[in-house]
Amino acid sequence: MPYLLSFDGPILVVRFFGTVTERDLVGSADDVMTLEDGGRNSRPRLTDLRGVADSSIGYSEVANIAERVGGRPLSGAIRSALLVDQPVQLGFARMFQTLNKHPQVTVGIFEDEAAARHWLLGGSGDQVGG
Repeated sequence: MPYLLSFDGPILVVRFFGTVTERDLVGSADDVMTLEDGGRNSRPRLTDLRGVADSSIGYSEVANIAERVGGRPLSGAIRSALLVDQPVQLGFARMFQTLNKHPQVTVGIFEDEAAARHWLLGGSGDQVGG
């Protein structure tokens, strides 16, 4: 299981590391949905992709995960920050950002963790390419 879930104050943090597969993405999404308790515990989330060394994930896997989480119930609108530091991670993050169709989820992509956390809590932030 190359991911860890934790809470840092009001933020749900998902950290990926090592080699990530579609199974890992599905497992992390299922774990997050369990923590959200049917939408009663929705929180802003920080997904840290900086520890990903390799991945067999492509467009179809990202589309599948976006569809899987796209209909989940949430208690309110949330922000989801994707933290990257390599071009391949940025490509993965951009795919997910583009494919996200959940009306209550705004996805931002960041290279700076402090900026991502500030944005998650309602501030502005220097997003990658934005």
